[in-house]
Amino acid sequence: MESILARAASVFDFPVPEVLRRGRQRPRAPARSLACYWAVRELGLPSAELARRFGMTPVGVNYAVRRGEQLAAERMLALDE
Repeated sequence: MESILARAASVFDFPVPEVLRRGRQRPRAPARSLACYWAVRELGLPSAELARRFGMTPVGVNYAVRRGEQLAAERMLALDE
């Protein structure tokens, strides 16, 4: 999970703790969405676990996964880059 957070933070060029902070401000929200997408799709983590970690609801995590998937496709981002 730490590598996912580091990768998402690097895409938006800010520190990892910003990804974990609560709030919907840009670029924090897109970075969190990207991290949720990679965590669920690449690592298979349950949304309930991510919800606790990010201070979100499981439904919010599911929405973030969809936003992250779209963001990764638009920018052609991969976790292993």
